[in-house]
Amino acid sequence: MQNFPWLNMITVFHSKYQP
Repeated sequence: MQNFPWLNMITVFHSKYQP
């Protein structure tokens, strides 16, 4: 995931938005 450092942010957002 070094090529996509912002991917981690999306994962956190998805987890937070998950019910």
